[in-house]
Amino acid sequence: MKQLRYDTMDDFMYHLLIKILIAVTVVAAVFYLNGWKIPQYPCVMRSMLGLYCPGCGGTRAFFFLLHGQIGKSLFYNPVVCYAVGFLMIYMISQTVMRYTKIKVSAVHFRMLYCYIGVAILVGNFLWKNYYVVVKGIYLIP
Repeated sequence: MKQLRYDTMDDFMYHLLIKILIAVTVVAAVFYLNGWKIPQYPCVMRSMLGLYCPGCGGTRAFFFLLHGQIGKSLFYNPVVCYAVGFLMIYMISQTVMRYTKIKVSAVHFRMLYCYIGVAILVGNFLWKNYYVVVKGIYLIP
């Protein structure tokens, strides 16, 4: 079997994201066409400790974003909007750069973008658990 070779990290990330996008689209189509529902399991961290985990609200945030409710999506888990927005800009700019003759300055992969996403995730985790621990208010039902 021939081993794939990527010249840059952008080549690797671009092809990886294309494969992930195809896989997610196929799985979503199978679920939709069969009328299946995505199972919703309770958060283990919230069940055991009574605190939100960093990913709490992520699924709901994604579905709100799909339905155009950006405010609700940001409330439930802002890293979802950040990730989807960044990945859209990245993939569109890389695609235009690679497959058209239009001169465009494409967004390139940098670890800084990952660090920003982690910072948003940690900030959201601390903010929601502050309300739980200090004020006794659960922001997400």
